[in-house]
Amino acid sequence: MIKNLLPVFIFVFISVQTISSQTCSGTGAINFQRWNSISGSAVSNLTSIPAYPNNPSTTGTRTLFEMATNLGNNIGIRMNGYICPPATGNYIFWIASDESGELWLSTGSNPANKIKIAFNTSGTNSRQWTKYPSQKSAAITLTAGQVYYVEALMKESTGNDNLAVGWAKPGQPTSAPSEVVPGTSLMTQLPDTQAPTSPTNLSSSNITTSSFTLAWTASTDNAGVTGYDVYQNGVKINPSNITTTSYNVTGLITNTAYSYYVKAKDAAGNQSANSSTLNVTTLAGDIQPPTIPLDLGAIIVTQNSFRLKWDASSDNVGVTGYDVYRNGVKINGPSVTNTYFDVTGLNAGSVYSMTVIAKDAAANSSLPSIGLSVTTLLNTTGTENFTMRTVIANQRMPHDLVYGPDGNLWYTERFAGKVSFVDPISGLKTTVLTLGPLMVLAGGQDGLMGLALHPEFLLGKPYVYISYTYESTSSTMRKTRIARYTYNTLTQQLQSPVTILENIPGSNDHNSARIAIGPDVKLYYSVGDMGAGQYDNISRVNNAQNVNIYEGKILRLNTEPDGGGSWIPTNNPFGNAVYSFGHRNPQGLVWGNVNGTNILYSDEHGPYSDDEINIIENGRNFGWPNVIGWCDGNYNGRTTGGFTIVNEQANCNALNAKEPLRSLFPVTNPPSSGDNMLWPSVGPSGSDFYGNSTIPGWQNSLLIANLKKGTVSRYKLSNDGQSILSDTIHYFRGLGRFRDVVVSPDGLKIYVACDSSGSTSGPTGNVTTTPNNPGSILEFTYVPSPTQQYDTRLITEDTKDRSIDVYPNPASTYVIVYNYAGADNRMIDIVDLSGRIVNRKRSSARATRIETSSLPNGIYILKVADSKGKSLRTEKIIIQH
Repeated sequence: MIKNLLPVFIFVFISVQTISSQTCSGTGAINFQRWNSISGSAVSNLTSIPAYPNNPSTTGTRTLFEMATNLGNNIGIRMNGYICPPATGNYIFWIASDESGELWLSTGSNPANKIKIAFNTSGTNSRQWTKYPSQKSAAITLTAGQVYYVEALMKESTGNDNLAVGWAKPGQPTSAPSEVVPGTSLMTQLPDTQAPTSPTNLSSSNITTSSFTLAWTASTDNAGVTGYDVYQNGVKINPSNITTTSYNVTGLITNTAYSYYVKAKDAAGNQSANSSTLNVTTLAGDIQPPTIPLDLGAIIVTQNSFRLKWDASSDNVGVTGYDVYRNGVKINGPSVTNTYFDVTGLNAGSVYSMTVIAKDAAANSSLPSIGLSVTTLLNTTGTENFTMRTVIANQRMPHDLVYGPDGNLWYTERFAGKVSFVDPISGLKTTVLTLGPLMVLAGGQDGLMGLALHPEFLLGKPYVYISYTYESTSSTMRKTRIARYTYNTLTQQLQSPVTILENIPGSNDHNSARIAIGPDVKLYYSVGDMGAGQYDNISRVNNAQNVNIYEGKILRLNTEPDGGGSWIPTNNPFGNAVYSFGHRNPQGLVWGNVNGTNILYSDEHGPYSDDEINIIENGRNFGWPNVIGWCDGNYNGRTTGGFTIVNEQANCNALNAKEPLRSLFPVTNPPSSGDNMLWPSVGPSGSDFYGNSTIPGWQNSLLIANLKKGTVSRYKLSNDGQSILSDTIHYFRGLGRFRDVVVSPDGLKIYVACDSSGSTSGPTGNVTTTPNNPGSILEFTYVPSPTQQYDTRLITEDTKDRSIDVYPNPASTYVIVYNYAGADNRMIDIVDLSGRIVNRKRSSARATRIETSSLPNGIYILKVADSKGKSLRTEKIIIQH
């Protein structure tokens, strides 16, 4: 009789390959080989055949340390590769197989040093870890940042074959594995650490006043050279990998000396030492500057932006671009190649002096143009009166607000990992949950985020739903969990946690993580694209279009498990938790009931412009990263989110993408870098639906908290909730960096959560480190005006033409009609309720201002018709002085 006795192992760590960082991430797979038609059930029946180990019948890789089951009879399997432990400490391994199996682990990366650490000589079921004591290894100390060769063998005669290897990581229970060893800790082969040789024999040819050709002799590498980088005066100048042994250097200054060297690189990221330096001097050439730009003008003037245009300059050789100056300071990054430039990030009601300079390839610049003074429009804020007070201050990044049915304000603190509620009257705080080590806060936008209470919280279902990051696998990679807790009214604590969904991809960027419970009592959850394609995540694949990966999605889950114990509804559109896809960073998620129709609204961040307000629908694609904002082509030719947009309109048609209700803002030439406070965007975050009639004119409005400039924006919805009737009206400007907003049940009070700091994952854009009211929850209480009256007569509106917008509404001294289509000679009429035309103006360019200061307070109709008299837009406007 063979006894399954587990030997004692002593590991001596020698000849270990060390990855550069203290932790490492595997390549996601492990090798396997399969031998067919081998009799016997012992592992030795496999290892003794002539075809072992070099001539298997089949080979491949697996993304888990586990084979598929029931592959056949009389087969042998070997799985081998390398383990990369995520943390230093004691690990315990298990093997399960049928009919017999062995698990071997090396003391390092050398397979020759492998030792058998676990085995079974009789069969187990799939993942049956504890049938025999020998299936479990002793505790083995492994070091993070090192790799270890690992090998599992299985021999099957007949029956249900299986093979799996699990582990318990440091600090985890040791009675059974916590998981099958995942691909994130596995590698099929050792990483390459040998650098290529340095390029040699640098030479220059075809030298002109602004360019030349650099050439060199190819490098060599043990695995193969994949490309080269060229350095000019110590700075890399090639935007993409060079795969040849020459490079055309351009954009140089006439009669100027430069120094160059080249580096070779391989697929593993190893770089050679610098080549020898080559000095090159461009030829002397053109000294004639371009002519001065003429006829500066401003169009599309708004509160914080306008478009500056001018007539083209001429040059003896050719104009290569323009520089734009605001109040004497250059504001464009790269040269402007058009004869217009969108000036953004301005203050309302301010005067700016603009000049333009033309340039040529020889770096000659024209004299400045004649200056143009441009005045931005005045801000329009809500005319309603509110009092303000602080409910509670100095919380550690309050993230999600919920007005509970118990009359308390419930909220999460992203940094502190706490769920609390506060009495909005007394300000008394009660902390009901502290996640502690359950939560990972490694930096960026991770931590404790989403929060929701069950609709029947006071009716026998005291469930609280939260989401948080619970594991960090690299500086940018996280895992997120959605969990349900039960509130104990006696102890005032959340207890009995149940995991609804975990292993949701997480990041230091764009986790989103808003929770909204719908009228169907399902849980809706927003997941961002993890910041793929930008900043720290520049090399991360964008999966927003992949319905099988929970990135860039709205998920739909059960609030209680169904009869089969599943948290995923059976009627979801893709057979998993995905409800909609093609999202970038959906920060706001709220259900609204508009005249009896339930609608799910979301707002999300655009890359540099085109923040979105969306209606979320079952199974729909919202386009990202192929479509940004409306299908208007303003990002054509740009690479954003790791995706190059050739034709946005064609992408929209191919994907059947659902366009947003509103794009903030659809500028023709979005910026591509620089100060984010100058980008044409608002940074929309948490949102709520205002369904009360308490504040006149507010019923059926979306309230959105904005991170930029600290405002709550109100968007008045149409009677069917499918469009926005009037442009943004801002409230509470400058009082903080608003993360979330919630309305009291009586509609009298609005609560906002303020960020503790202003840092972002990318450029902070001059946001102060400590914004106003840091970490506060503010209360704004509506104070009715005794003289405020509204006409309730029925007005039929037609606002479906999105190429037209009206702002502000309500208005005081003027309204502006935005004509995004750019069509001329549209007639704009303002008509009173008796049908009399009280103001008429023909449209000019993209923004037409109509004075209303002489009109009495009241309700009017604004009508827009084309040059043939066809009605394009009919909208109710309110005049308030």
